[in-house]
Amino acid sequence: MKKPKNILNPTKNNKNILPSLFFGTTVFLGTYFATILTNLPVILIFGFVFFILGVFVIYYFGYENLTSFFKRIYRVSLSHSKQEAVAWKELKKQMANYNCTIDERRKEIVAPFVIDASNRIINCYYFLSDNLLYFDAEIKTYFDEGLITDAFILATHLNNELGSGIVIINAERQSVIFQQKADCLTLLLYGNDYFFHWLDRHHEITTDICWAFDKLISENEEPAIIFADLMRMKDQQAQAQTA
Repeated sequence: MKKPKNILNPTKNNKNILPSLFFGTTVFLGTYFATILTNLPVILIFGFVFFILGVFVIYYFGYENLTSFFKRIYRVSLSHSKQEAVAWKELKKQMANYNCTIDERRKEIVAPFVIDASNRIINCYYFLSDNLLYFDAEIKTYFDEGLITDAFILATHLNNELGSGIVIINAERQSVIFQQKADCLTLLLYGNDYFFHWLDRHHEITTDICWAFDKLISENEEPAIIFADLMRMKDQQAQAQTA
């Protein structure tokens, strides 16, 4: 994930603190002597000083960083209901470039995604509830009654490994649901970086879960062996990316 910009960190080209110290000292001394040696009103002099300081702050930290900083302060001050309303607008904006269906009443977005090399399509659900943003994926599996116990065991293995999210077996609907949830306020504070990190992560884990349950159904393999194979495959992928 790209690290969100922090207003407390200056831009790359202006990291040296000495120019700011020199500038601040010069402004202070200039103000002091200007007040003594001129007949200008003090408020006019200080108004000019604050104008110069404002220009310097914008130059030093960057205009985008400053506007982002004040936007975050405003959003933190909102009530939960208003945060959720703003988060819903942000969610719709983030999903605008995807083929999706928007339900305004339920505050839910449904988007079909291709999940593996076989062009398998599953529906992903993104919705707001209790000031939380949910990422749900429903994977149709069609396992018979003899595999239900193994399906729950495999889900337990996966849940023990997941750092976030939960795998849920819905025996009645013959489906596996992978759900993640995140705080609405964090989405409001970090915007695109945060949302697309969760979107990519949700898609990646959903792909792994599909692979695991397809293996259970097609090969009737033991859940523990499937889980071990999945962990080995993920380790190999990580090593290939760092090589």
